[in-house]
Amino acid sequence: MVLIMPVSPPEHGLMYTANNIKLKLGDKVVGEGTIYIAQNTLSWQPSDLAEGISIEWKQVSLHGISSNPRKCIYFMLDHKVEWSGVYGDPPQPAVNGQNGAGAAAGNDAEVDEGNGSDEHDEEENFEDAVDEQFEEVTECWLLPDDIHTVDTMYSAMTTCQALHPDSADSDSEDSDPMEDAGGMDDEDMEQDALTLGRNGGEVGGMQNLSLDDDDERFEDADE
Repeated sequence: MVLIMPVSPPEHGLMYTANNIKLKLGDKVVGEGTIYIAQNTLSWQPSDLAEGISIEWKQVSLHGISSNPRKCIYFMLDHKVEWSGVYGDPPQPAVNGQNGAGAAAGNDAEVDEGNGSDEHDEEENFEDAVDEQFEEVTECWLLPDDIHTVDTMYSAMTTCQALHPDSADSDSEDSDPMEDAGGMDDEDMEQDALTLGRNGGEVGGMQNLSLDDDDERFEDADE
């Protein structure tokens, strides 16, 4: 969750704090303020605004050290930040006339079938989908006055984010590869192997092949 609200120092789990940290969202530098890197949230309170921003670690999809525009912290949110009057204000709704024109264009496209427009429409739809997906993220930079603090900030962020692993990664790590492959663990495979030796049956669709018959065929050939 990303909250736009007045930010104060967290009561518990504060790992790092510093003043004179600029926050850049997208292509806009919001201002300068105080950063709070805590176990549960990454927060920043600007010095010239009443409200700051508080970010849960699960919203931070990646972070690292960047050299652009200078040595700083870069991180990406899997959330489109909308900070009224500051950044990401939602677009104004389209006027009725424009919507009607769009609908008319859509009707014409349905009539002109077989003229190659379908393939062109598919390409445009794919590009629009990529653009929409990228619009759902927010690129962010933390720009300290003292670049020597960047490594310390990065270390604190890495420690905090490790406390909140992605749920998909956790499920993947907890899964048993043998069960994922076929639902058979080592004990089941061992039991089936014993049964195979006693009965000459099949396990997992693989038939047990005996060499006795082949030996007899080879003896006949020699005679």
